[in-house]
Amino acid sequence: MAHYFLSVAILDLLAKAADMDMGDGSKGKDHGRGVVVITSSIASLHYATNVDMMSYASTKAATDHLVGLLAAKYARWYVRVVGINPGCECFSFFKFWLTTSCNADLRSCTK
Repeated sequence: MAHYFLSVAILDLLAKAADMDMGDGSKGKDHGRGVVVITSSIASLHYATNVDMMSYASTKAATDHLVGLLAAKYARWYVRVVGINPGCECFSFFKFWLTTSCNADLRSCTK
């Protein structure tokens, strides 16, 4: 909830930053100003089969949903809302590429 309350509290500042004249005829929104960045987790992107992770994953999924809602709400002020989901579950992918030799079109791979 802190993401919501903080972004609402500073919405006027974010809108002014996005609308600021940069001196070269462009606006601040063209230079990446007026942005809310919300950090979530990759746990929100898959089903949690571990009972210990269910509450964590569901709160992170709610955070991802909040990103979409805020992005739609703040679009009229040219304030962008983006979410970052750090984490990597791709070890098997990297292990495949480290131990496999493939041709250029990836149709034939050998160990």
